[in-house]
Amino acid sequence: MTELEQLRTEIDAIDSELLELFRKRMTCSAAVAEYKRKHDLPVFDPAREETILEKIGEKAGPELAEETRELFRTLFAISRNRQNRILGSEQHS
Repeated sequence: MTELEQLRTEIDAIDSELLELFRKRMTCSAAVAEYKRKHDLPVFDPAREETILEKIGEKAGPELAEETRELFRTLFAISRNRQNRILGSEQHS
């Protein structure tokens, strides 16, 4: 196996772990949508997202801060879209 093949095998294993974590996150996001429905809360909480983005960027360190924030912005958008679908309308966003 070449070095490139070994690296790709490692990336494939990491991707499998990420997929499992993503599935868990989406399950939790669906539960959050139901909580928000019961308590008449909006899907989008910009202050919370900004706080998380700031903290996550700091944890990632200067080398990966922006990429990490971009990843989490994407995760947040996917979660919001899923919650809106679960709630059956866009009025909660």
